[in-house]
Amino acid sequence: VECAVRSRIPTEDKGEFWVHLYVNNRDQEHHLAIVYGNMRSRTVDLPRPGETEFDRISRGACPLEKLAEVQASTASWESTTAQTKEGEDEDPSSAPLARIHSACFTGETILSARCDCAEQLHTAMRAMHEATSDPTSPPGVILYMRQEGRGIGLPNKLRAYNLQDLGHDTVTANLLLDLPEDGRRYDIAAAMLRDLGVGRVRLMTNNPAKIKGVQEGGVRVVERRGMVPERWK
Repeated sequence: VECAVRSRIPTEDKGEFWVHLYVNNRDQEHHLAIVYGNMRSRTVDLPRPGETEFDRISRGACPLEKLAEVQASTASWESTTAQTKEGEDEDPSSAPLARIHSACFTGETILSARCDCAEQLHTAMRAMHEATSDPTSPPGVILYMRQEGRGIGLPNKLRAYNLQDLGHDTVTANLLLDLPEDGRRYDIAAAMLRDLGVGRVRLMTNNPAKIKGVQEGGVRVVERRGMVPERWK
């Protein structure tokens, strides 16, 4: 993966964060990392052939004259959150808080009541904002993955909705369309975490597949935080 651009995003009630847009050689999607606190992509700052200082500024890279300083600062932060071997003593609270979130046009943009994706995204953003309000706290990151409808894409997701209206559940509807129950992958998300210098995380998820996928991608999950829907509270 490579971070193509980094930009600051202020919000009214969920703090300020830096959005990192990633390109990759596995799919044609632009996945995003929503970063709270002191966490920075390695690849966004790397010098590129023929670039000008304006090119660096416009993609959110640091000025070349400050590159060594930024890299040293990043290396210092990474050393405090480096991956530890399983069984070694470690303090989970020093690991960044992380969430892998699949894009959901229907839930987040047109406010469908079929899912709680928008609620989960907003809950994660509030948690990141609160967790990083203390400058001495570890950073947080939401990996916003373009994997609509459990990875089947928006057109197929809408087709599945039509079958769900006939009484089928999500899994059965997907299978009737000759689609996987869950087509999401997590290797790209793990690669994005590694580019951000993250070797271990406290992962906000109810899905064991995310834990397995992230750890197979080389990032250790030292703690799982469940996502509890508001209607259950």
